[in-house]
Amino acid sequence: MDEDQVHRLVEGHARRAPEAVAVVCGERTLSYGELDSTSARLAGYLRQQGAGKRDVVVVCLDRSVELPAAVLAVLRAGAVYVLLEPSAPDRRLREVLRELDPALVITQESHRIRLADVVEAAIVCVDTDAGAIAAEPEAGQAPEIFGTNPACLVHRGTAIEHRQLALAQRDWAGHYELTPVDRVLQTAPAESVVFTADWIRALCSGATLVLAGRDFGTDRTASIAELAELLDEQRITVLECETHLARRLGDELRERRPGSLRLFAVSGERWFLGEHRELARILGPRVRLVHVHRVPEVVNDLRRLELSMLGAPRFRDDQALLGRPVPGVEIRVVAPGTWQSTTDVGEVAIRIGESPLRRTRDLARLRPDGLLDHLGRADVRATGLNAVAVAEVESALRSFPEVREAVVADDPDFWDEYAGRVRRTAVGYVVPTPGREIDAARLARLHNGHLARVVVVPSLPRDGSGAVDRERLPRAVVPRSRHGETGLTAKGGPRWFGENSLTGIGYGLAIAIALTLASYLLTDVFWPGSRNTERVPQPWAAFFHVLYAAESASFGLGAAYLFRGYRWIASLERGLPLTVAAHLSLAWLLLAWWPQDNFYRLSSPQDWPRQTVLVFTFNITLMVAGAVLVRFVSARRRTEPR
Repeated sequence: MDEDQVHRLVEGHARRAPEAVAVVCGERTLSYGELDSTSARLAGYLRQQGAGKRDVVVVCLDRSVELPAAVLAVLRAGAVYVLLEPSAPDRRLREVLRELDPALVITQESHRIRLADVVEAAIVCVDTDAGAIAAEPEAGQAPEIFGTNPACLVHRGTAIEHRQLALAQRDWAGHYELTPVDRVLQTAPAESVVFTADWIRALCSGATLVLAGRDFGTDRTASIAELAELLDEQRITVLECETHLARRLGDELRERRPGSLRLFAVSGERWFLGEHRELARILGPRVRLVHVHRVPEVVNDLRRLELSMLGAPRFRDDQALLGRPVPGVEIRVVAPGTWQSTTDVGEVAIRIGESPLRRTRDLARLRPDGLLDHLGRADVRATGLNAVAVAEVESALRSFPEVREAVVADDPDFWDEYAGRVRRTAVGYVVPTPGREIDAARLARLHNGHLARVVVVPSLPRDGSGAVDRERLPRAVVPRSRHGETGLTAKGGPRWFGENSLTGIGYGLAIAIALTLASYLLTDVFWPGSRNTERVPQPWAAFFHVLYAAESASFGLGAAYLFRGYRWIASLERGLPLTVAAHLSLAWLLLAWWPQDNFYRLSSPQDWPRQTVLVFTFNITLMVAGAVLVRFVSARRRTEPR
């Protein structure tokens, strides 16, 4: 039915108000009549080039008025659209295009050569093929087909149906009270669900879609002041942006409130109530502030939270809540690995309309009041930390006022000074609050049981959907002196002789041999007559001399371990106090035999005071050392969640 196909809603507005402005990007505009005519002729041209029902058509265009026109054209041709960012790395473009095997690619001449190298499909350039497109008759009505959000189709195999988009549009139009006088600003990457939500909200309501000339979410060179100016210049009334962008924009709007903005929606990663309250205070009562729960696979709002829903201020600022379910959406919290509902921590599962129940990979806990405590992502882990522990550590880092954003991820190239080697470990990455400084060493000490270190970064890298790209987080730079001839092999393992080898084997052996010989030669100096075996018959005397040599060797090894072995035992990660105690205990177990046996051999069995001193000096302390080592061995690694 026409009302279940979003492009038909746009066509209806074009018939009723063809002169109304539909799309604005910089100095260029398209009226609804022009948008309808352009998309219809492009749809006919796509069909002529071979795009048919349910074929995949990739749209890879710069931000321009042609972008929404191309999306509508694909839908009118009966095909499935997939949006790709032209600025994406070549490797990602190759992977996505080879996986999709599209029937057509819509792009511009400036990107044609890049795309032609990795795809065999026909390429339509909206600029150089403009003449042929304009001469094409408009396409007729296409049968109902399935549209798709690009990133979801490529990475998660999820197709979004027309009726699902139409359901979302009806919900937005009613809840947000969208009208043709609204002007919706679009700032997100084309690959994100926010882009799809924005163009549907605007164009299916007869409103104006304003495309920002830059992607403020992922473009690190884009000034947030430029976005604030755009709100006023374009008289924006409706804005949705990702959480990280909302934080930056809130800082900019402290001194300049937008005069026309009436609705501000925030979606994406966890957003804390303290941030919600602060932004609401900055925007003032005229602006309706809504926190939206949405996942990359779904365009629809799943839950919405407004401060008016909370009633009395009984919630803490460090809580991240998910609001009330949207009509037509069923939400459950299910136990890991099952579809059974749970009141404990679980994964959020959703059903939209009559679609199957599916997981969103969000971790949450159902509250008695029906709200959800948003804990993090179920698919994010780090060395020694499960998904819940990662969320808890990130929340703990975020609780410091000087920290604006925080994530925990693995650094595979972390240089362990104690172990003298490179190893994979969990690292915290924090973004400072503007005007504040972060003491990274202090944060690392406070989270010593979970994080090897804390790194301060100016911003977190993000992918085309606006999510944190953990693979692009900065990695440790291993000093040149740690490689090659002075420390590590090509695989990061120890060399026999190297200042940074695992236990200092080269220097350690030298110390052990030197002290073994010294102790053996000095025994008669310190304990004259203790090795006298004149009255011991052979071969038993020879066995005793082997014992004397073993005592000196044990003393030499103990001394070498005392000075060179701490890095090795510290690499076992049992915490500083226990590690130091175990290090001294093991050294004492090796060192004690040489003086102990020599003192005992020269002492009279009836000399009780001397025997008592020796027992408490050696025997008791050796028992304690053994107990410490048992405790050390049985202790868990400190990087595991407690």
